[in-house]
Amino acid sequence: MTQARLAALLLVVAACSKTAPPEKTPPTDAKVWTAKTSPPGMPSIGEKCEGYSQTKYCIDDATLLECVDGRFAKQNCRDCTQIHRAASESTETIQVDCYPQGLGTDGAACTRVSRDCDGGALVVCDGKAFHHYPCRGPKACAIDHGVRCDTSTSRPGEACEDRGESYGACATASTPPALMRCVDGRWQASEHCAGPGGCAIADETITCDTSQGDVGQECARGMSCSRDGKSTLICWDGHYKVAQECLGADGRCGPVVRHTVPTLGCNHELVGEVGKPCMIRACTPDGKSLLRCSDKWVYELESKCKKGCDATGETAQCK
Repeated sequence: MTQARLAALLLVVAACSKTAPPEKTPPTDAKVWTAKTSPPGMPSIGEKCEGYSQTKYCIDDATLLECVDGRFAKQNCRDCTQIHRAASESTETIQVDCYPQGLGTDGAACTRVSRDCDGGALVVCDGKAFHHYPCRGPKACAIDHGVRCDTSTSRPGEACEDRGESYGACATASTPPALMRCVDGRWQASEHCAGPGGCAIADETITCDTSQGDVGQECARGMSCSRDGKSTLICWDGHYKVAQECLGADGRCGPVVRHTVPTLGCNHELVGEVGKPCMIRACTPDGKSLLRCSDKWVYELESKCKKGCDATGETAQCK
């Protein structure tokens, strides 16, 4: 074998021994992978598209290519990501996830619906104008699988984005803390959280501890206890009023069970005095008379009990 033929054979063997780079295998129907780079066959800027095309492409991390008025055009966005989903071994669909970037001064005109962050504020374009909403919670405004504004702590009267009844915020700087709702685009206190748990938001769930309150304080519903624990309060026409005074040296307001329903009330709730605020029938402290609630929601004498008044059951009654 000549040296030339030997050299050629060695070159062939060397070429065959090299490991070829693995080709990208189309995923199965269950697999999903993301790509920051544009796929082959992406249309060019200005190329015609039919009406409103749902086909979109990522030019890069901050630029989206989409159909606008019949032609493909660039749009600014945040974190543009293409999600490729395999429909079969030979075909795939491309889903583009992109958060429109839109910043402008509060009230300035805009046409493209968008949500973005500007420092500690959420900036929203509703298609007509920009609106700024403070994000005073510890997470501020962040882009993480969407634009998120932490409103867990806010201030009454500040601008808010109305997102329904379940959407709320805590006014932790107020005394006592308050649970706020977005009403007509402004944060407004809906009830005070004077209990030891205050107002808190965790995992998008709002908790407001209303186990304590003050007479005249705004409220939404239900029962509460006065701060000194000597009275049961009831929410009446949006404000707390005394429902019953807890009599006796050991009289305290706290958790009770009334007709199998947990609530708040006096530990001796079946004992009352004539002229005092009332909720239900009660016995006088000496156990000789049965009292009822008058039309003015104060105790009045119902009857004298010959064998005494029983205040040990669920309702007060003569023996």
